[in-house]
Amino acid sequence: MEFVDFKNVTDLRKHIFGINDLAVKELSVPEWKCKLYIKGMTGKTKEDWEKKVFVENSDGTRKFNADNFRAKMIASCVYADPEAKQLLFTEKHYEELSKKSAKVLDKIIEVVREVNGSSEEAEEEMVKNLGGQEESSG
Repeated sequence: MEFVDFKNVTDLRKHIFGINDLAVKELSVPEWKCKLYIKGMTGKTKEDWEKKVFVENSDGTRKFNADNFRAKMIASCVYADPEAKQLLFTEKHYEELSKKSAKVLDKIIEVVREVNGSSEEAEEEMVKNLGGQEESSG
């Protein structure tokens, strides 16, 4: 790999912002008879997702909210086609998406983690580091 040597910060900044560094992976989902496209999260997307799964207590600490965890993660990364700008699912789809097969959802989550350079272990560590409390209504 060849690296570019920049002499000023403005050119370096332009260079960095101009590169598409988000991975995209096609996933065949035979159970749903379709293909999905999993895109890597931007920093902002990941922060938004974290706010949905780590809720703030009245004392300012945060706790893990496991409600619709899989749906929230999938909804943050799944598109109908690789060029789409709009996510396939939104918050209003969490409940319905959560009713789908756990096996299928876990298969999608595995690719979401791969594309985002994450793992189940890393997520568990994040829960532990943010207080380790879990909240779930069922």
